[in-house]
Amino acid sequence: LSRKQILQTEIGWCEPWVMTFNNKELEKFEILRINERSNSNVPQMPKTPKNEQI
Repeated sequence: LSRKQILQTEIGWCEPWVMTFNNKELEKFEILRINERSNSNVPQMPKTPKNEQI
C-alpha cells in the first residue's frame, strides 16, 4: 500500500479483521461483521489466492 492508502485504511469499531498466513504469505483476509454492512475502509483489498480468482 502507498502512504496515502495506509492513511485511508480504517478498521470499523468492533470489526475484527482476520488474516490467515501460510509460509509468510497472506492466504485469507476477512472482515467479520454479522448481518450489517462493514464500517471499515480498505482502499485496496490485499491479494490472496481466494480474491485473485474473482
